[in-house]
Amino acid sequence: LRSRASKAEEALAAVPPPPSMAVAGVACTLLSDADVDAAVAAERKQSKKALAEQQRQLDAAWGEELAKAKSAADAKITAMQAAVEAARLESDNQHAAQQAAWATERAALHEDVRKLEARVLSRDDELAELMPRLEAAEAEVGTLRAEAMKPSVSQSSLADTSDAAAELPSITVAAAQPSRPDDLDSVLRGEVVDAAVEAGDGVP
Repeated sequence: LRSRASKAEEALAAVPPPPSMAVAGVACTLLSDADVDAAVAAERKQSKKALAEQQRQLDAAWGEELAKAKSAADAKITAMQAAVEAARLESDNQHAAQQAAWATERAALHEDVRKLEARVLSRDDELAELMPRLEAAEAEVGTLRAEAMKPSVSQSSLADTSDAAAELPSITVAAAQPSRPDDLDSVLRGEVVDAAVEAGDGVP
């Protein structure tokens, strides 16, 4: 509308003033300058009014579209924030569950280690108790061998002494098993001692 009004003004400005005409002896003109100015002003006013109305409608349309877009964006942002919060809560719950599982596993491992250490200490104590007895048995067998090597010992006594010496590996095996002290007692107090008594004279 502004362009059209500007073009109309330019066209009107380019038109030369109308010539005087004599009609029935009366001088007159087609349009005066005041009439042209009034017409241009009216056209400009109408154009401004139409332009203002169009601008108002555009502003209203743009405002409505902007409100819709803003509402949709706010809804989308709210949904995204809710999703992020839910994911964060789920991650926190998973992390807490994982930490609890690790703590339980660590506690179980510590308990297993404690039990193993207790078993090792118990075995060490049992071995410490059995080693003197094993050394005494080996010394006794050595004494029996020395007695068997004497010339006065008979061949049957030597055979009995060899049988007694043959029991030494069984004593060693029994000492290597600290959980069975009764077996070692049986060996020490049974076969080896009996064989020693039968093999030597005056052996206590």
